[in-house]
Amino acid sequence: MSVKINHPSNVPTSYPSRNDTTASAPPASSGGDAVGADRFESGSEVSGLGRILLSQGVDKSAISRFAQDKDNLAGITPREGQRAIEALASGRTSKADERGIVNILSSMSPSVRGESLRLLEGGGDRYNIEHLLSDDIDNKALRNEAKALINEARPFMKSGERTIISDIDDTVKPWKDKTVDGPVFPGARALYRALDLGVDGKGTAGDVHFVTARDGFVVKAEKDIKNTGIDTGSIRYGDGVSGLLSLLGFNKGVEERKVKNITEMLQRNPSSQAVLVGDSTQADPQVFARILDSHPDRVELAMIHRVSGFPIPPEIENNDKVLVFDNYAEAAQVLHQRGMISEAQLADVLADR
Repeated sequence: MSVKINHPSNVPTSYPSRNDTTASAPPASSGGDAVGADRFESGSEVSGLGRILLSQGVDKSAISRFAQDKDNLAGITPREGQRAIEALASGRTSKADERGIVNILSSMSPSVRGESLRLLEGGGDRYNIEHLLSDDIDNKALRNEAKALINEARPFMKSGERTIISDIDDTVKPWKDKTVDGPVFPGARALYRALDLGVDGKGTAGDVHFVTARDGFVVKAEKDIKNTGIDTGSIRYGDGVSGLLSLLGFNKGVEERKVKNITEMLQRNPSSQAVLVGDSTQADPQVFARILDSHPDRVELAMIHRVSGFPIPPEIENNDKVLVFDNYAEAAQVLHQRGMISEAQLADVLADR
């Protein structure tokens, strides 16, 4: 898509070079929250459970002990609830873990619980309501209690929240793009946060999902994603064969796997519009073209980061629902012009170096 971009004097039109040592740490956003994954909700206080998640991450034993007392769980947010439930459901679950899951569910109001369950259901990993009730909670009495709480919250699970489905390498993390150093492209943290929370900044965090060609066994992504500072709902992997062939320049396998994974993500988030974010180095342009063709009403915008030396087919670049961008400052300007992010969020992106 050809877009005229007006660059004010304070808007960077290129990334810092790999040798630029003047780049600063990411700034605080206009709302006072640090840009990145260290907050779960915009404009809200972190609960006691949130402090456990912040200080110890998804430490199952710490969360389980904390969740035995319902008084500890007052004021938890949908994102905190989802993360804690997933932590307790990981691996083998003890009766204490199962009681902790039920306590977390019961501590939230039906509307907050519904939003938390929507996040649980909408990820690209194994965590969902069916798995929770059939495999994770074995105690019959606790399972019935959880089922009743979930059924009470189901009317609140439908949401107009945006889903962001993104690639990793050369989209948020430099790889073949040698013009940038560091774990994340400048502006990416703030832009993903803005898209996740919505133009008013009042949305629920946790709707950023990564779909990658990495296989998840030999080449994992969790550490790289954590280093980007982007609050991530889930990671969906490719397979070893297509990933290896992609390194040799054969991208058809990656294309097929990504189309399948993105299609399943759309199915898991049936009430939301999606923003797709990728780059020009592998198969993302072809993948996005196919998704736009098969699900034209489900995709709000497909964004493609242009990497030098990897051209984008003109028929894809000229699609009205495709935004090709050279850097996140440029992309943020266009999204602001479209009304998808606010002026304050645009300023956050421009300051996120």
